[in-house]
Amino acid sequence: MFAVWVASTHRRKGVGIALIDFASQWAKEQGAKLLKVGVFADNGGALKFYLANGFQDIGRIKPELSNAQRTVLSLVKRG
Repeated sequence: MFAVWVASTHRRKGVGIALIDFASQWAKEQGAKLLKVGVFADNGGALKFYLANGFQDIGRIKPELSNAQRTVLSLVKRG
């Protein structure tokens, strides 16, 4: 998953959790054992959201393609 975004008018209403649940279920049906998401390192709100919803930081950092000064963290959720 990358660039998951919920409009500010719909945040904190379960939309993000529903998107993660849907993606997780779809991935399992495809035989995946984990779900991976990229999140901008400077997006504290998104990082906090993913960590609170079962994702773990796997320590891989890569530059964002359109801006080498901005990094992307890789997070995974198993199961």
